[in-house]
Amino acid sequence: ADLTIEAPALAISKTLATAQPLLPGGMASYQLRVSNMAAVAPTYGQITVTDVLPAGLTYASATGAGWTCGAAAQTLTCTSTAMLGAGETSVIRLTVGVAADAPATITNTASVIGGGADCTGAACSSSVTASVQAPLLGISKTLTTAKPLHAGGTASYQLVVRNNAVSAPTEGTITVTDSLPTGLTPTSATGTDWTCSIAVSTVTCTFATALGSNSVAPVITVQANVLATAPATLTNTAQVAGGGDLLCVAGDAAPARCKASTEAAVQAPQLKLAKALTTATPLLPGGTASHTLTVSNIAASAPTAGII
Repeated sequence: ADLTIEAPALAISKTLATAQPLLPGGMASYQLRVSNMAAVAPTYGQITVTDVLPAGLTYASATGAGWTCGAAAQTLTCTSTAMLGAGETSVIRLTVGVAADAPATITNTASVIGGGADCTGAACSSSVTASVQAPLLGISKTLTTAKPLHAGGTASYQLVVRNNAVSAPTEGTITVTDSLPTGLTPTSATGTDWTCSIAVSTVTCTFATALGSNSVAPVITVQANVLATAPATLTNTAQVAGGGDLLCVAGDAAPARCKASTEAAVQAPQLKLAKALTTATPLLPGGTASHTLTVSNIAASAPTAGII
């Protein structure tokens, strides 16, 4: 009778051992499991595992019993001459660094050849896709004009957008919206690399340059007139959205880090009228009398504007 001997039949599976999302600037660990299928011949000769690391990952180390591993640039190569019997598995543990500018998703593929196996099928390669922490935008707003504001005067605000630490670089356009309250009329909005426009009382600025992890965009300066009819308190809120931040969206649903407010009291002019008789008393019937009227703006009040 003919005797059929099954050749070795290798397979590889790759899994991510680090919780997702991966953290830019952090580390990640993978397991590569090389197996010889059941009911086949043992492997013989050298088994080679290759893993070309994608952009966003850098090699740190790779270890496994019976394996000799090293990396050249982005290519990891591990070799072993240890025999794998039918149904046996050998594990390589790969540690990589996650770049600060890693993309939002990273797909990593490993493959295996050798060991006497005809490794050309799908079982001889394995891929795993990992998500990287999305951008985490934040915004701050500062009133640079001394408080209190003066009715009829001006106000200047600075808006600063940041991408927080341990987050992916931003993608696409970042949009800042500053809807000025009643009592403030925007007159200008400027910032390096920002494109700003004003529509009635709303300032909108867009920024198309990527912000890396723990990076700050150029300052936006918003100038406004304080109306003579401004209320006693002005609260101004700006909001940032976009840039690949999945939570910083326009509207009330955005988390607190996507919004910034500043409050300032408004001091109106406080006029006082005083009247004094300058003619000696008693007044004489048929004579004349002279009075002096004095208008003053009391201390710690806003300057007057317009006609008194």
